[in-house]
Amino acid sequence: TAMLLNLRSIAFPDTQFRASFAQAVAGEHAGVNLCGQQGPLPPHTRAAYLWASRVPNSGVPTIHIGDANFIPAGEKTPLPVDVSGPAWKYLDRARQWSLVADGKKTPISVVKLGNQQALELDLTKAKLPPGDYTLNGFWDWLPFRAVGTVHVRALEDFQKTHLDPASQNRLLAKSGKIPVTLSGGDFEFTTKIEVKKANDEFATAENVRFLMSKGLRKGPQDHIDVQLDTDSFEPGLYHLLISQVDGSSHPVDFKVLPNPPQIDNLPIVVNPGGATQHFVLKGERLEQVTSLEAPGAVLKLSAANTSQTERSLTVELKSTPAPGTVVPVTAYLADRTEPLKLLHGLVVTGPLPVIVSSRLSLPEGMAIKVRSDEFPAGYTLNALLDVKNIERQSVLRLACADGAGGQTDLHIGEQTTDRNLQQLSPDQLFLAITTGAIPSGCSLNAVIDNGRDGRSQPVTLAHIIRAPQIDSFTLMDTAPSNGNHEFQLTGQNLEMIGQVGWDKGTGLAISGLPAPLPGPGMTQSIHVNLPDPPAPESPLYIWLRGDTEGRQTIIKAPALQPAKPQPTMTTITSSANPSFVGQPVTFDAKVDDTAVTGKLAFMDGLTVLGETPLNGGSATYTAASLAAGSHTITAVYSGDANHAGSTSSAITQTVTKQSTQTTISATPNPAAAGQDVLLTAIVAVTPPGAGDLDGVVTFYSGDAILGTANLDTKGTATFDASTLPHGDYKIKAVYTGSAAFAESTSTSITQVIQ
Repeated sequence: TAMLLNLRSIAFPDTQFRASFAQAVAGEHAGVNLCGQQGPLPPHTRAAYLWASRVPNSGVPTIHIGDANFIPAGEKTPLPVDVSGPAWKYLDRARQWSLVADGKKTPISVVKLGNQQALELDLTKAKLPPGDYTLNGFWDWLPFRAVGTVHVRALEDFQKTHLDPASQNRLLAKSGKIPVTLSGGDFEFTTKIEVKKANDEFATAENVRFLMSKGLRKGPQDHIDVQLDTDSFEPGLYHLLISQVDGSSHPVDFKVLPNPPQIDNLPIVVNPGGATQHFVLKGERLEQVTSLEAPGAVLKLSAANTSQTERSLTVELKSTPAPGTVVPVTAYLADRTEPLKLLHGLVVTGPLPVIVSSRLSLPEGMAIKVRSDEFPAGYTLNALLDVKNIERQSVLRLACADGAGGQTDLHIGEQTTDRNLQQLSPDQLFLAITTGAIPSGCSLNAVIDNGRDGRSQPVTLAHIIRAPQIDSFTLMDTAPSNGNHEFQLTGQNLEMIGQVGWDKGTGLAISGLPAPLPGPGMTQSIHVNLPDPPAPESPLYIWLRGDTEGRQTIIKAPALQPAKPQPTMTTITSSANPSFVGQPVTFDAKVDDTAVTGKLAFMDGLTVLGETPLNGGSATYTAASLAAGSHTITAVYSGDANHAGSTSSAITQTVTKQSTQTTISATPNPAAAGQDVLLTAIVAVTPPGAGDLDGVVTFYSGDAILGTANLDTKGTATFDASTLPHGDYKIKAVYTGSAAFAESTSTSITQVIQ
């Protein structure tokens, strides 16, 4: 620094250097204006002004904003600009950039993108509301403003975006490249669109081509065109994933449609004057049809069958059009806005055939009553049909209402070995058909089909029942049980019988299945239990399975014969054997039939111990006074009206005396001659015995009896031995026993007399 100062003094003596601001002057007097200090100088000193200039010294550039001047708030976005002359090269000198609207300046960061002729505007840190802004900056110390407007807009959320209806209608699976249009949003910032199958975790998103109406960042665009290649698409739900400059994607749901439905059997044929008429649409993909409309008619669709090839339809005419009238039908389809126009969809033909009434001729001589709306299977059904609007080519179709068993078609004039249909008059038909192949439970419906002119409403001719054939009804040679007799039915189809009884309101259920009988045919037998008939030869009533009321039969009640008593067997057991005297013993007897009544006698040999009423075939008796010894015990059942008597096998009840123990003591011991000596004997019952002892105790000295004494209630006996002379004596006590207690002898003790 010192050297530079010395150099300045040598090179520029007596000179004062002053800083100045230089500003270029354009026009005729082009040059430089200087602005600097003009104060007085020291004596003998001159002033020298210094200023700086950029090299090259370019002026303020003119910046024109391009047409892609719509940018999203909160993002970094390139803004195309046009800068004339060499100023683009030095545009980095611009500083203090800002966006200005309504006098409010918001600083932003701006970077020149040299390879794009664009400026990158960074709004990530600027909180700018959507609106129109000018782009301002400084060139050295001079402010400048770009020509044009910067439009700041919010990014679209695509919540209301959808395919337009026409595009959705065109979008068929495997139909090649289909252009579609998305609407319901602002697509100006869209950068990528992908397609992905919905609800498929293994599906991957694929890019699709799209075309914007104006271009990226060139202003609001309310639709966008997308090309979808459907060659690999199956029908179903898909997502269009729309990405914007922020990189996030937004799903828009759409459906790839199957081919439209195909109806093969048009027109729909209806008849004037009918109420609700039925028609079956046939074709392919009929599930897509959501509704049908036709002028002057109400059409109602049912669900399609599982193969989607048939669909029932009801038609109700609101007027009475003339036969031959052709009515257009409009078919509305699922997921499509444009309906199908079926110009010749419905045709009115002649009046419908009608089955006015029917009369049946029932078989004669049936054992079981058949109701008026029933017909027994296996017989030939004869019916007279009153009809209207039939033709020579009319077909009578017979089928079960539930579809079981197939369909039988008869043409007028047809006659074979198992069917016959004849026209008796213009309004009457005679029908004869065997019913052996018709399933039991069938509600046999008849329909007259006039072909293109329509069908009649179905009429039920009869409910086909499988009636049992009863060959015999006999009384079994068994004793009544619970007041009921056992009967046997023989015949065929007996499995159809659910209950039997003597009147139509009271039936007893049959629990078993019929048993086959030997011989030709399918003869069966089944056993039923019934009380006595209310009167001789009362008619038998039967309930077919599912009946709520009995059916009278021509079967009469057989004569009742006195029944043989039912044999019985009696057994007896003892609660304790052996037992001891005084111990209660309970005897339990059982008769093998729980329905027996009366009493049971318990015998000890020929002696009756007691009688007890039977309860459910059982009776008990408790004996507490059996004497010691062996007793022959039996139980004797004397029988009742339906059961024979019986005696059990004998059991030997052994009764023993209770054992005892005797002890003796002497007081005093030793004793003086002539002194009283008290001998005490105690007798006890050996456990588990019990009871009050009685009897006599004898006191001995050796083998000589000293005396006797009776036991008191505590089992004690005493004796006063006062005559014993001087000496030693072996004293013992002997209990002689009683009816209930056994004898016992004490251990001897030595009594000393001094």
